Amino acid sequence: MLSIQKILVPVVFTDTSRHVSHQAAWLARRFHAEMILLHVVPPLSYPVGVLESGDEITARDLHAHIVQRAQKDLDQALRPELSGIAVTRVLLRGDPAHEIVKTARDRNVDLIVMSTHGHGMFYRFLLGSVTAKVLHESHCSVWTGAHVEEDPPAREFSIRRVLCSVDLSAHSRHTASLAAELATALDATLTFVHITSGVEVWGPGGSHVDPV
Repeated sequence: MLSIQKILVPVVFTDTSRHVSHQAAWLARRFHAEMILLHVVPPLSYPVGVLESGDEITARDLHAHIVQRAQKDLDQALRPELSGIAVTRVLLRGDPAHEIVKTARDRNVDLIVMSTHGHGMFYRFLLGSVTAKVLHESHCSVWTGAHVEEDPPAREFSIRRVLCSVDLSAHSRHTASLAAELATALDATLTFVHITSGVEVWGPGGSHVDPV
């Protein structure tokens, strides 16, 4: 039987994190799980010649200010939305993807819930690249929640249909088993899908793809 006791939610203090946190909160209430809110402050980078030794504000001062502000934002983040849920708030410094994977391993996390992208090119690139690394390196399941314009509150969010894509490899058995357990736990309808490659046919008049 599917058991989710700890859910790790990386946050970046944007609407993107708020939306995906609503989904994580719904799952936490459904499985009576603990939520771990994690914010990672990346190393400070700046152009050569800026904030060198002797400047009134040094790089160390600036980074300390960023960390202090991040801690304050993390302490206040999503308190109304997460009411009634056991929440642990963790602030770390380092490479975001590395720290997310390491935290998940060190704290025996069952599920990581994070966004696939954010608003604007910068956040789309940053969150997309971090999510890709976490998906590749994580040893636990990863829930990638997409941002939607009209995201319902956590208590109204629900999952009624689960779609599981399988490639009929040996790994598909494990994927299908997890999908079945998730659908059962959520009282959702489960649909399996397998897509075969089409056959490209060359002949008079050019080529066309014949679906198999």
